[in-house]
Amino acid sequence: MKRLLCFSLVLLLSIAMICPAFAADDTFVPSISYKDYPQIVIGEDDVIGVVRDQETGEILDNIYASCLVITPLSKVHTSTEISEPARQMLLHVYEKLSDGSMQIPAEKLEEGLEPDEVTVRELFDLSWLCEEHPEMVAPQGVVFEVTLRVNVDEDQQVYAMTYKNDQWNPIVNVVNNGNGTVTCTFEDLCPVAFIVGADKDVPPAGDMFNVEAFGWLALMVGAAVTLTFVLFQRRKENER
Repeated sequence: MKRLLCFSLVLLLSIAMICPAFAADDTFVPSISYKDYPQIVIGEDDVIGVVRDQETGEILDNIYASCLVITPLSKVHTSTEISEPARQMLLHVYEKLSDGSMQIPAEKLEEGLEPDEVTVRELFDLSWLCEEHPEMVAPQGVVFEVTLRVNVDEDQQVYAMTYKNDQWNPIVNVVNNGNGTVTCTFEDLCPVAFIVGADKDVPPAGDMFNVEAFGWLALMVGAAVTLTFVLFQRRKENER
């Protein structure tokens, strides 16, 4: 009986230690992870987008697959194409979003929108690999348009923001094409976040119950079972 009692106490202590650990992760953004998405959609002749005049919409040049590189979180440590400053910036933004010290300013996306009403779906970096396009995009009034595969639902509201100069700025022209791809018009190359409306019917932590509450419930049930067992054994001993 003593061995069983000791085992029960150790189990209860383990559960008690696990519960605060889950509680400490409440601020983590569960939707952001080291995923392979998004991916650049490559069209005919390796064309992945166009450079446009922002005012007239005139196409100034094509962008080819060899000119633009996308670095999702899954490749942030291994990619040799992303520059070191861009790599560190992407990791910095991911860390801040993950530990809760940074929030996406949802009110910039839509008036009256709150942070808990949106979910960050993807976080990635865009960088130029060729020399001519940075010179073309740099002047004010010139933008570039790229289509990315994000795997969003066809009727899902999709937003996008770029992180530059220590602040998030919304991308005005974001089009959900209805086939899992999104077309965006970018003004800057920097960390980018794709954001969707949060599903109110699904718990944000990804589980169908509150893990912390379940842990404490298990602790109380375990304590009650152990106490009942001890009292039962004592009663049997007293009856002998």
